Amino acid sequence: EYSPSMLNWDNEEDHTQAKEAFEKWKGFHEDAINSTELKPRTHKKAEKTDEQLFAEWTEKYGEEAAKIIQQTVADNIKDYEHMKQFAIKVARHLTTKLVASSYTVHSVIRKESQIPELEALGSKPIVQSIEKSSVNDLAATIKKHSPNVVIWSAGAGGGSPERTKAVDHEGAIKVFDATAAAGVKRFIIVSAVDIRDRGNKPTPEWYNDDDNAVSKRMWGAIGVYCEAKLAADRDLVTQNSRRKLDYTIVRPGSLNTDKGSGKVAAGKVHLSNSVSREDIAEVIVQCIKNPSTIGLAFDVVGGETSIPQAIEEVASQKIDTFEGHY
Repeated sequence: EYSPSMLNWDNEEDHTQAKEAFEKWKGFHEDAINSTELKPRTHKKAEKTDEQLFAEWTEKYGEEAAKIIQQTVADNIKDYEHMKQFAIKVARHLTTKLVASSYTVHSVIRKESQIPELEALGSKPIVQSIEKSSVNDLAATIKKHSPNVVIWSAGAGGGSPERTKAVDHEGAIKVFDATAAAGVKRFIIVSAVDIRDRGNKPTPEWYNDDDNAVSKRMWGAIGVYCEAKLAADRDLVTQNSRRKLDYTIVRPGSLNTDKGSGKVAAGKVHLSNSVSREDIAEVIVQCIKNPSTIGLAFDVVGGETSIPQAIEEVASQKIDTFEGHY
């Protein structure tokens, strides 16, 4: 789909050609989007089978075009599933680690179907919708269980722009307010690298050309998510004189499913390296243990420094990668 804000093209000729191509193949594109098994923005199941859809596309556009649409559908489903798992797997790794260290973990979830898996990890699940709950509802839940720390690792998971805003932006702010209202001080939020005001604030001085390219691709691909995270993180920082939370913002890079190595690079890092979800979970554990991380926002990618040492260096040097960029 043509969108100037989503492409890495800098010259006008490229944009003109893209516009022309988009208009020419608009119907083709709409068939690809509207017929996907998991429809973008709604994720509703298609009413027709894959075979029926392919036959329709072949009759309408020819077999080669039908194959392209079929691949578009497959790629969309793959991307959606990847986004959906972004925060979920970090939270599950974190639950396992905390339970192993004798913490009691309460997991706020949206669906009852998630209960068995979380109970198997040792968690105590609480079924409650962030979207539908008020600040008072959430504060009551937090107050009932009286935790030492509240950790936000939720997300809309590649849903519609409206749901992304409702969860990653507005839902997060409700939880900030609820945590403060419940009298809990410690708060840790999982954000992402390069969450910043790209239009009005300077590029981080430690970025190189590769970092700038990663930034451009990231905001092009998941810009709605990035804007929602920026709004939430900015609110957490700028409104803390009112809430008085002891917050830490953990900003992981691209997440992978590799087994944790126990090593990362943290602070003012380059963005190209991915990082294991399991390692991000351990970073959060170390933040819980290290009160000197309070008030900091820092980036984390794959690296060669042990996680406790990396977090200690960030904490002792008071490295903050969000300050001055929101």
